Amino acid sequence: MYCLIKYIHYKDFQSIINLKGTENLEIDNKQLLVNPDCFIGIILEYVYEQIGVIAEVRDNIDFATDKGKLLQVNNFPSETNGQQIFNDKMTYYLINYHNKELCPVLSPTSKEFEEFMSYQERRSSVLKKRSLISRSSKISSTSADSKPRRVNSSSYIFKNQ
Repeated sequence: MYCLIKYIHYKDFQSIINLKGTENLEIDNKQLLVNPDCFIGIILEYVYEQIGVIAEVRDNIDFATDKGKLLQVNNFPSETNGQQIFNDKMTYYLINYHNKELCPVLSPTSKEFEEFMSYQERRSSVLKKRSLISRSSKISSTSADSKPRRVNSSSYIFKNQ
């Protein structure tokens, strides 16, 4: 029983954030095997130690699936069994909340980083469209005739782009 955590060392991640340039960067993603069949507190301490995450930023660290679903590990009591959070044989990415944005602690030149960020962009785009549709529905339901009307979402999206 195991799961896989993909990451780069946290010092390398901090250097990337400070440099803001990745043209000449030669950092490869690393992999850490973790046994999820123990307390989440023990798992987190092990991962933080291996990756070099300092205590001051641990509240800004989380894990996500390759599709971007956050595990929100900091919301669980430290005595929670890791199997309730991590799935066997799944791969997870270390995530840092940087300036209120999700940033994978991965090499920015890696395929995993590009796929994760691309998925986040698509997801953000879908959420924005849903928000526009929702606002449109609220406006139309409060119109003069006061009868709720269904908005044809596909025509709304294409007409207003």
